[in-house]
Amino acid sequence: MKKCIIAVALLLLGHAANAEVPEWLPTVLEKDNPDELAVFVYSDENCPMTLEETTELVEGVLVRSRVKPVSLGAEKDLFLDVTVYCLKPAKTNPVFVISVNFSSITEDGVPIAYDFDFGTIGMGKKENVEATLRSLVEDAITVYLRANFDLGE
Repeated sequence: MKKCIIAVALLLLGHAANAEVPEWLPTVLEKDNPDELAVFVYSDENCPMTLEETTELVEGVLVRSRVKPVSLGAEKDLFLDVTVYCLKPAKTNPVFVISVNFSSITEDGVPIAYDFDFGTIGMGKKENVEATLRSLVEDAITVYLRANFDLGE
Protein backbone atom coordinates (compact mmCIF):
# COMPACT_ATOMS: atom_id res chain seq x y z
CA MET A 1 0.00 0.00 0.00
CA LYS A 2 2.83 2.41 0.89
CA LYS A 3 4.50 1.78 -2.48
CA CYS A 4 1.21 2.51 -4.26
CA ILE A 5 0.79 5.82 -2.43
CA ILE A 6 4.37 6.81 -3.20
CA ALA A 7 3.96 5.87 -6.88
CA VAL A 8 0.78 7.95 -7.18
CA ALA A 9 2.47 10.91 -5.50
CA LEU A 10 5.39 10.66 -7.93
CA LEU A 11 3.04 10.67 -10.89
CA LEU A 12 1.01 13.62 -9.61
CA LEU A 13 3.99 15.81 -8.79
CA GLY A 14 5.56 16.80 -12.08
CA HIS A 15 9.06 17.94 -12.77
CA ALA A 16 9.15 21.75 -12.96
CA ALA A 17 11.99 21.67 -15.49
CA ASN A 18 9.52 20.12 -17.93
CA ALA A 19 7.36 23.19 -17.45
CA GLU A 20 8.04 26.20 -19.60
CA VAL A 21 10.29 28.76 -17.94
CA PRO A 22 8.25 31.92 -17.31
CA GLU A 23 9.23 35.00 -19.34
CA TRP A 24 10.03 37.05 -16.22
CA LEU A 25 12.62 34.61 -14.83
CA PRO A 26 15.54 35.49 -17.14
CA THR A 27 15.05 39.19 -16.37
CA VAL A 28 15.57 38.65 -12.62
CA LEU A 29 18.62 36.46 -13.28
CA GLU A 30 20.59 39.19 -15.05
CA LYS A 31 23.67 40.23 -13.05
CA ASP A 32 26.45 42.79 -13.40
CA ASN A 33 29.00 40.06 -12.63
CA PRO A 34 27.50 36.86 -14.08
CA ASP A 35 30.83 34.98 -13.87
CA GLU A 36 30.14 34.46 -10.15
CA LEU A 37 27.05 33.06 -8.48
CA ALA A 38 26.43 32.60 -4.78
CA VAL A 39 25.10 29.21 -3.73
CA PHE A 40 23.24 27.91 -0.70
CA VAL A 41 23.07 24.13 -0.40
CA TYR A 42 21.22 22.04 2.18
CA SER A 43 20.86 18.26 2.36
CA ASP A 44 19.19 16.62 5.33
CA GLU A 45 20.74 13.75 7.25
CA ASN A 46 18.24 11.19 5.89
CA CYS A 47 19.61 11.53 2.37
CA PRO A 48 22.11 9.06 0.93
CA MET A 49 24.29 12.02 -0.16
CA THR A 50 26.11 13.99 2.52
CA LEU A 51 25.98 17.79 2.59
CA GLU A 52 29.58 17.83 1.39
CA GLU A 53 28.79 15.55 -1.56
CA THR A 54 25.73 17.60 -2.46
CA THR A 55 27.68 20.87 -2.30
CA GLU A 56 30.50 19.38 -4.40
CA LEU A 57 28.02 18.23 -7.05
CA VAL A 58 26.28 21.65 -7.23
CA GLU A 59 29.55 23.57 -7.35
CA GLY A 60 30.90 21.16 -9.98
CA VAL A 61 28.00 21.98 -12.30
CA LEU A 62 28.73 25.69 -11.90
CA VAL A 63 32.48 25.28 -12.49
CA ARG A 64 31.90 23.20 -15.65
CA SER A 65 29.59 26.01 -16.79
CA ARG A 66 32.41 28.50 -16.19
CA VAL A 67 30.57 30.17 -13.31
CA LYS A 68 32.54 30.59 -10.10
CA PRO A 69 30.54 29.46 -7.05
CA VAL A 70 30.89 31.92 -4.17
CA SER A 71 29.69 31.92 -0.58
CA LEU A 72 26.37 33.47 0.19
CA GLY A 73 26.89 36.91 1.70
CA ALA A 74 24.62 39.45 3.31
CA GLU A 75 24.68 41.71 0.26
CA LYS A 76 21.62 42.03 -1.94
CA ASP A 77 22.45 39.56 -4.65
CA LEU A 78 21.15 36.62 -6.59
CA PHE A 79 21.93 33.12 -5.39
CA LEU A 80 21.16 29.53 -6.32
CA ASP A 81 19.24 27.80 -3.53
CA VAL A 82 19.44 23.99 -3.55
CA THR A 83 17.75 21.83 -0.91
CA VAL A 84 17.47 18.06 -0.76
CA TYR A 85 15.12 16.32 1.68
CA CYS A 86 14.75 12.56 1.99
CA LEU A 87 12.46 10.05 3.64
CA LYS A 88 13.69 6.48 4.07
CA PRO A 89 10.71 4.13 4.33
CA ALA A 90 11.47 0.66 5.67
CA LYS A 91 12.56 -1.92 3.07
CA THR A 92 12.63 0.44 0.11
CA ASN A 93 14.73 3.15 -1.51
CA PRO A 94 14.55 6.69 -0.16
CA VAL A 95 11.98 9.15 -1.40
CA PHE A 96 13.65 12.48 -2.16
CA VAL A 97 12.44 16.01 -2.72
CA ILE A 98 14.83 18.33 -4.50
CA SER A 99 14.23 22.06 -4.71
CA VAL A 100 16.42 24.16 -7.01
CA ASN A 101 15.51 27.80 -7.40
CA PHE A 102 16.97 31.24 -7.59
CA SER A 103 16.63 33.63 -4.70
CA SER A 104 17.98 36.98 -3.63
CA ILE A 105 18.45 38.85 -0.38
CA THR A 106 16.56 42.09 0.20
CA GLU A 107 18.21 45.20 1.62
CA ASP A 108 16.72 44.17 4.98
CA GLY A 109 18.55 40.84 4.80
CA VAL A 110 15.44 38.77 4.03
CA PRO A 111 15.87 35.98 1.44
CA ILE A 112 13.26 36.02 -1.33
CA ALA A 113 12.75 32.92 -3.47
CA TYR A 114 11.63 33.53 -7.05
CA ASP A 115 8.46 31.62 -7.80
CA PHE A 116 9.79 29.01 -10.19
CA ASP A 117 11.27 25.80 -8.85
CA PHE A 118 13.37 23.50 -11.01
CA GLY A 119 12.84 20.78 -8.40
CA THR A 120 11.13 17.42 -8.36
CA ILE A 121 10.24 14.48 -6.19
CA GLY A 122 11.60 11.02 -6.81
CA MET A 123 12.55 7.68 -5.38
CA GLY A 124 15.74 5.73 -5.71
CA LYS A 125 19.23 4.92 -4.56
CA LYS A 126 22.05 7.41 -4.13
CA GLU A 127 22.88 7.27 -7.84
CA ASN A 128 19.31 8.32 -8.69
CA VAL A 129 19.46 11.25 -6.28
CA GLU A 130 22.81 12.36 -7.71
CA ALA A 131 21.69 12.10 -11.35
CA THR A 132 18.43 13.91 -10.66
CA LEU A 133 20.14 16.68 -8.70
CA ARG A 134 22.79 17.17 -11.40
CA SER A 135 20.12 17.41 -14.11
CA LEU A 136 18.04 19.93 -12.16
CA VAL A 137 21.02 22.16 -11.35
CA GLU A 138 22.11 21.99 -15.02
CA ASP A 139 18.58 23.07 -16.07
CA ALA A 140 18.70 26.04 -13.70
CA ILE A 141 22.21 27.08 -14.73
CA THR A 142 21.27 26.86 -18.41
CA VAL A 143 18.51 29.43 -17.83
CA TYR A 144 20.99 31.57 -15.86
CA LEU A 145 23.59 31.41 -18.65
CA ARG A 146 21.03 32.30 -21.32
CA ALA A 147 19.94 35.31 -19.24
CA ASN A 148 23.48 36.61 -18.81
CA PHE A 149 25.48 35.61 -21.88
CA ASP A 150 25.01 35.70 -25.62
CA LEU A 151 25.16 31.99 -26.39
CA GLY A 152 24.68 32.48 -30.12
CA GLU A 153 21.29 30.78 -30.18
